[in-house]
Amino acid sequence: MPRVYHMPRTGGYAYTAPKLRLLRFASLERDLQTLAQYVTNPQVFLQTAKSTSIAPYLPESPSLDDVEKAAWRFYLEGILDVEPSLPGEAQPIVQFYKYYVLASDIAKIGKAVAENIVLRLKDLLFPDEEEVLLAYRAATERGLVGFIEGLQKLGFKTAAKIVSELETVDRRAIETAIDAEVLHRAKTALHTLKGTLAEQVFGCRVDIIAIRASVNACLYKLPEELRKYIAGYMSTYRLDKQKLAELVAMGDIESILATMRETPYGVASGSGLALIDEQVSLIRKFARKILIRCLATSPLSPCLATGVLELLLLDVEDIAILTAAVYRRSTDMLTRLSIS
Repeated sequence: MPRVYHMPRTGGYAYTAPKLRLLRFASLERDLQTLAQYVTNPQVFLQTAKSTSIAPYLPESPSLDDVEKAAWRFYLEGILDVEPSLPGEAQPIVQFYKYYVLASDIAKIGKAVAENIVLRLKDLLFPDEEEVLLAYRAATERGLVGFIEGLQKLGFKTAAKIVSELETVDRRAIETAIDAEVLHRAKTALHTLKGTLAEQVFGCRVDIIAIRASVNACLYKLPEELRKYIAGYMSTYRLDKQKLAELVAMGDIESILATMRETPYGVASGSGLALIDEQVSLIRKFARKILIRCLATSPLSPCLATGVLELLLLDVEDIAILTAAVYRRSTDMLTRLSIS
C-alpha cells in the first residue's frame, strides 16, 4: 500500500500550494503538441515558442539555441521558486532535480580545468546561479584543486572523491565523476520516496540516468579505473542493476545494447544508439502517463514535488528534442517525444 503523507500543520500550505499549482499549469504539454507541427518551419516554430511559458526567458529575436536555453532556465526558476517553502521531506527531491540541471555546467567547468581551457561565464547555461559561480571561481582561482574543493562545498562528495583519487584527470574522468554523483543522488532521492505514489515516477528517472551513464562509460571506451566507479555507484529501479553494473565493469557495449532491446518498459526495435534513444523514449512516455497520480496529493508532500518537477523536466527535454528536429528539418525525431 502507498504510504499516506500527512500534511504538516504549517502556514506554508497557503504559500506553497498556489506556487506548485501555477507550475503545474505552466507545463508546456499543450504547447509541445503545437510546436511539433512546425519542426520543418523554423520561423513559425520560433514565433510559436514566444507564446509559451518560456517566453519571458527568450530574447526578442530568438534562435533555436535560445529556445532550449530558455526552457532550462524556466525549469530552474520553477525549482528555485518553490524550494525554500517545501518541508524537509521534499527537500531531497527538489535538491536532486536542481543539481541534475546544474550538473552540466559543473561538468563543463571541470572539463575546462582538466584540459587547461579558459572557460567564459557566458559559455555556461546558468552563469548567475550561486552554485555554478562557486564552482567556476574555485576552479578559475586554484585549478583542479580548487574545482575539487568547489565540489565538496556543493555537496558533490562522490564526484570530489573520484576526481581526487585519480592520478590522471581528463574530460572523461570529470564526466565519469559527475555521472557517478548523479547516480548516487538519484539513489538517495529514490529512497525518500519508497512506498509513495511517486516512487514509480522517480524510478523512471533513475533508470534513464543508469542507461545513459552505462552507455557513456562503454561507448567512449573509458579505462577500467573509470568504469568501476559507474559500476560501483550503479542504481536502477525496474532495470537489472547487477547485470548492468557487470556489463559496465567489462566495458561490453554490445551486451548493454542487447539488454536494452527489451526492458520492463517495452521493446525497442531500433539498432545501435537509436535503440537506446527508443528505450529512453519508452521510459519517458511511461513516466508522463503515470505521474498524474502525484498531482492530486498534498501540496507539501514529496509526491507532488516529484510529479510537478518530473512533468516539467519531461517538457524541457521534449523542447530539446524539438529544437534538434527543427535543426534537421525532420519529423523523424518526433517519436522520441514523451507526449502522445
